[in-house]
Amino acid sequence: MSDKLENEKDKYFPLFIRIAIGFLILAFVFPFIVNGFFADWAKSGTFGDTFGALNAIFSGLALAGVIVTILIQRTELKNQRLELSLQRNEMKETRKEFLLNRTTTLVYNQLDRFEKALMDFSIISADETVHNGNDAIIFLNDNKNTIYIPLDKSEEYAAEMKAAIIKLLKIYIPNQSEIDKFAHSTYTSVEVLKRLI
Repeated sequence: MSDKLENEKDKYFPLFIRIAIGFLILAFVFPFIVNGFFADWAKSGTFGDTFGALNAIFSGLALAGVIVTILIQRTELKNQRLELSLQRNEMKETRKEFLLNRTTTLVYNQLDRFEKALMDFSIISADETVHNGNDAIIFLNDNKNTIYIPLDKSEEYAAEMKAAIIKLLKIYIPNQSEIDKFAHSTYTSVEVLKRLI
């Protein structure tokens, strides 16, 4: 990018030199042109007055310098705008990357939290067997009973329902704090992930 800027600046300097040389040639040729139109110097004024036109020539040189300077500044401003635009785009990309990295870190943190909660989760069955982690989840899943309510409420249904509830209570009551702790940890992780998504 800096090489391009140098090339842009270098192309205006030769332009300035050409304009300056053109004005200098005009300054030296001007008296002879005036002499060509007016053969008598007395009519056209004193010879020294013809060089008063040099003021106009040098003013022209100054004007040429201002024009070249304006062209250079215009190019530099265009390049600055382009550079600022590139910087803005780069900042946007950096921000997106930062947010993606932050989100990924939070997701992995929640997954680690869930894995730790699952490893710490243990259930003690009625026969004093300890089930840890995934085995505890499988044990709870295997012991859940879904009792369908029949259309007629018979005594057989009531006895079956009572037996199922007692069995579940024998598992739940001694393990209530473990189940609550695991459920709370899992719920918190899921809520954080839902907010991220």
